[in-house]
Amino acid sequence: MSRNKKLLSNAMIFIIGNFGSKVISLLLVPMYTYFLTAEQYGTIDLLITSLNLCLPLISFSLFDAVFRFVMNKRMDATKVLSTGFISMCLLLLCLGLISPILAIVHVPNVVLFVLILGSSAILTMFQNFVRAYGQAKTVAIAGIVNSLALVFLNVLLIIRMRMKVEGYLLSYLIATLIAITYLVVRIKLWQFIRLTAFSKELLTKMLRYSVPLIPNTLAWWFTNSVGRFLILYFVGITANGLFAVANKVPTIINLCFAFFIQAWQISVVDEYSSPDRSEYYSRVFKALQQVMFLLTAILISLIKPMTAVFFASDYYESWQYLPILLVAVVFMNFASFLGTIYLAAEKTTGLVTTTVYGMVINLLVSGCLTPLLGINGTGIGMGAGFLIMMLLRLHHLKKFVPIVMPWKVANISLIGLLITTLGLYSTSLMVEALLMGIGLVLVVVVNREIVINLFRLIMSLAPQKIT
Repeated sequence: MSRNKKLLSNAMIFIIGNFGSKVISLLLVPMYTYFLTAEQYGTIDLLITSLNLCLPLISFSLFDAVFRFVMNKRMDATKVLSTGFISMCLLLLCLGLISPILAIVHVPNVVLFVLILGSSAILTMFQNFVRAYGQAKTVAIAGIVNSLALVFLNVLLIIRMRMKVEGYLLSYLIATLIAITYLVVRIKLWQFIRLTAFSKELLTKMLRYSVPLIPNTLAWWFTNSVGRFLILYFVGITANGLFAVANKVPTIINLCFAFFIQAWQISVVDEYSSPDRSEYYSRVFKALQQVMFLLTAILISLIKPMTAVFFASDYYESWQYLPILLVAVVFMNFASFLGTIYLAAEKTTGLVTTTVYGMVINLLVSGCLTPLLGINGTGIGMGAGFLIMMLLRLHHLKKFVPIVMPWKVANISLIGLLITTLGLYSTSLMVEALLMGIGLVLVVVVNREIVINLFRLIMSLAPQKIT
């Protein structure tokens, strides 16, 4: 199988397997906006954001090392998972011992938070192992199982039992445990975990790879999440709830990127030893950009009707924060794509520097603009941080894997997105339609290559006409 077909095949597996689960997650947002106040949803958002912050800390990012080392065909998969899982259990035991400290500092729902943290770390490790072991379909199905369990439990605990924040957290925990159980039973993971397979030498190598990912993950989290705390401080908890809901629309872009990146993480490692890896990575990067810009232009043009249909009236004003958040997420995904090349090259320390610079820029810009512009100031800071991160990675990658950036396509696409956004703020329907039409046409024309290729692909799959 050629590398393009392999990438497409893996991507289709994750699309088919994860589409239902991601759609379910998006469909839950209207339920949250109707049955939870903006303050309650803001509290949930902060807890889940904090969970993502703590996850690499308590796990030493060993789940990332498990994926990369299992992908190395010279490594014994049983030895890798046994070493990673046993080490993870010891780390989680330490977490349980220090958890009373969290109660002292008044962390809300501390018991549920700690349990979710531990179960999420184990689920991530098992998912990475199964994906690297070549069982992408199983990982995709586990995602569906997790989402179906979450929606059922949300309806039961939040709507029927009126448990609000506690109901969401309990749903999250039980759904995670169900997904873990599915993976363990489906792959018989107990066969890959043996105390005798634990290796201190291998653990040292894994930590040498994963530990640099901790400050990188923290800086990445900070770049992506500091806005929530700035909004909380300068604007208030209700505004943070609006920001959390507004962030759900960019999730559509992240949804498409998530399908792709799961497959790409396999391909980028497989192709790293290829002599034309730079050209291949550059072609894929260009195609990714074209798809992201087209999708963003479409979403910006549909922002107002989407917020009116899917969000409660109290959240309708969140539409005005969406354009800058969508562009910020696009830059975030571009930076993430470039980050996978560092992982394939096992140069994890290179990730840290670029991410920290992006974090600093985000903090400075958001800190200055949030008091003045509110949520939009936070969005501008996020966009600036991820843009700088992307540019720095492009420059740094020249040392070992040069990536060609299609500047003309990117710049004209951004101008098209700006014109489309200006149309949203027009008080005249005629001017709004004109500007949005011009912006959309501009983005489509400059990215026509990917549109033509997709059209040809669809036509090639259509039944041939009988003459």
